[in-house]
Amino acid sequence: MKHRIALLFSFFFYCYLYGQTILVEDDFSSSSKYFDNSKLTIWGSNSSVQSAFIITQKADNNGMTFRAISLTDSALLHTNYHTDTLKSLKALTCLDWQFTPVNRKQKDTLYIEFDILWSNMTSSGESGRINMITLYRYPAGGADFNDADSLMKTHPFGRPAYHIRVRNSSTTLNKGFIGYGGGNDSLGRLYIHDEWTGKLRHWLAGAVPPSGTGTYPASLNSSDFTITTASATRWKHFTWIIEPEKQSFYHRYSSDSFAGPGALVTSINIPEHSTENPPYYHWFDTIEAFRIYFNGNPTNTYFANLKISLKTNLTNRNDLHRELEIVAYPVPATNYLNISGVKRISQLEIISTDGKVLYTRKNIQPEIPINIAWIEPGVYFLRIISGTEIKTVCWVKQ
Repeated sequence: MKHRIALLFSFFFYCYLYGQTILVEDDFSSSSKYFDNSKLTIWGSNSSVQSAFIITQKADNNGMTFRAISLTDSALLHTNYHTDTLKSLKALTCLDWQFTPVNRKQKDTLYIEFDILWSNMTSSGESGRINMITLYRYPAGGADFNDADSLMKTHPFGRPAYHIRVRNSSTTLNKGFIGYGGGNDSLGRLYIHDEWTGKLRHWLAGAVPPSGTGTYPASLNSSDFTITTASATRWKHFTWIIEPEKQSFYHRYSSDSFAGPGALVTSINIPEHSTENPPYYHWFDTIEAFRIYFNGNPTNTYFANLKISLKTNLTNRNDLHRELEIVAYPVPATNYLNISGVKRISQLEIISTDGKVLYTRKNIQPEIPINIAWIEPGVYFLRIISGTEIKTVCWVKQ
């Protein structure tokens, strides 16, 4: 029964995701897809630009292994502003992915998925915290060298829109939160007052500077986690969904046999219109980049399998009713799959959720059931070519 429920859950999740456009997909097979902000300063004992990050194969206690990025041992000693001030990494222990701007006025939904493993858990969760931030007004090509120490540019690292903080806390408090907006003023500028030098610097970690520096507005628009999401023993898979009126955060173990976002951690409504000035503090017209910030010192965090995609909202679009004409049933199917809603099938394909074509058949009669007894249980797509039209439906094999 539990397996059936998991399959049905995956079915609805993947059917809902159908129609996505992938904006970013990074398995860290190289370092070419992101901007490495740690290279924008000279830190530690280095005499030249050096990355604070390293890509390795990382296994959890169950042997699940991903290619992941994390801080180097040397970088862990120089994170934040809390070590040697002049040679610290400041808040540059973060990576940025820039993508084609998402126009939020189209009412489309943004999906951000990734896997994380912590080196250990701590009581406060601060040393190993991870901040994820979506950014608007992001500069093409990223920031320039020494931009972190200069206020000459208005937003050299972009401005924070929606954000999540996940802490590796082993206690009942400080699990993390989800929120939106931020910065030190109504423009969302990423400023921080460096108490060691008395100099204003950019705080790249997102919407919430350290306590005592103030945020805009005074009360943060956020929702705290009430459950533990971090793990130092097993890889965790996270899904962050930003809808037109709400953003939600989900988690599960990466090794879970069923696909899908997992259990809901928390969610928060996003006001579309605001009487505050400026109105885009709540509703950000565009999303142009994604940032992950590693706090480190001394906890290391391993980040893997980033995927950012956009699901088009088909409401009021001409192809909505055509997309829903074809029906594949029963759900779930066991040995045979029936198709209705199409008179002629030029070609039929069965496709797995990772895009592999498992079966192809041409010139078939739609009233004849398709034998699927040989297919492993799971969620699949059925792509049907009828004349000049190509239509896809989602179905599940039990």
